[in-house]
Amino acid sequence: MVELLVVIAITAILAVASTTDFLGYRNRNRLNLAGEEIGSLLRTVHNRAISQEAQSAWGVRFTSSAGGDDYYYEVFYGASYPGTKVSEKHLDSALKFLQPENNAVTTTIFSQITGDASHRSPLIVIISLRSDESASTTVTVYPNGRVEY
Repeated sequence: MVELLVVIAITAILAVASTTDFLGYRNRNRLNLAGEEIGSLLRTVHNRAISQEAQSAWGVRFTSSAGGDDYYYEVFYGASYPGTKVSEKHLDSALKFLQPENNAVTTTIFSQITGDASHRSPLIVIISLRSDESASTTVTVYPNGRVEY
């Protein structure tokens, strides 16, 4: 009977450990995919501005809600926000923006033809896990329109 209890206890410990590792992997994967998705989107928007799609500048606006419960970004075209909104995407519920901070927005607009960004210093968007802010990924937009992630 004692041996059976020991085997059950060991099995339970292993099950908890493997579940925790799986959830951590899944959240890190969500974080990496979100960074790649935003980086790719910024490059697409940059290319739309260069190609003069809709005969306009194109931009992306990142928003962190005041309560810290809603994080999203919008694609638009026009010389300034709000312009004409093309799409809106909310971050996965396990993720949040560290930058822009809560109750803040960050907007970048790419100019027609040159694709230069509307800001003079690099624009940085940081995405992290809600459960662990030390796990994060960064997307940077430079004034010349170059995007790194």
